[in-house]
Amino acid sequence: MEKTLHPSRFRFGIDLPAAGDGERIVMPLRRSPVAILIVAVMAVVMTVPAISVFGQAAADWGRLDSLFDLVGALFSTGWLMGWGTGLLFLYGILALLVTGRETLILDDGRVDIRLGLPLLFFGVTLDPGRIQNLHHSIPEPKSSKAWRGPHLAFDYDGAPLEVGSNLGEAEAMQLAARLRALPPAKSGFEDTPVEPQAAPADRTETAIEAGDRSP
Repeated sequence: MEKTLHPSRFRFGIDLPAAGDGERIVMPLRRSPVAILIVAVMAVVMTVPAISVFGQAAADWGRLDSLFDLVGALFSTGWLMGWGTGLLFLYGILALLVTGRETLILDDGRVDIRLGLPLLFFGVTLDPGRIQNLHHSIPEPKSSKAWRGPHLAFDYDGAPLEVGSNLGEAEAMQLAARLRALPPAKSGFEDTPVEPQAAPADRTETAIEAGDRSP
């Protein structure tokens, strides 16, 4: 059984540069023109009825002359709220496909990996001293990591993690060298627990340098 980082260690936040941050490395996520086009068309098609119902709901609330008018206004508003929730989710996916990125913040004793939009992120903080087995990885086409394309993979206390999207071997090697150059965290670093998880699908990997892979 392989391990994975405990979900409680991941966090949401606002991704704004701070004075205390170390080196920031911003890497755009792999873009899929076909997926972007499909989601964009779906969003536009779903927006048309939302605009129409919004106008109807506004008109209904403007003429509450009877109980029937009130029921009609409530029905239009309820439908619009449900439809709008799905529409916002769809536009969120579109924004992630178009502007999604992965940000690494490298500092003494700390590595932040942040995945998300330019201002919002979902990420985790790691101790550089516990990062091992850095290697360039090419996932199988139908695996859960296929959306990344070639990337940098590593182990953190036995838990497999990935970073980067569409990285060539030379780019992955440079990023791995920066991670190796960071000193480990000082005492008091908050421990990041791991939990067992079923082994993922096999993947094709290329070691960045001889001797870096664990036997």
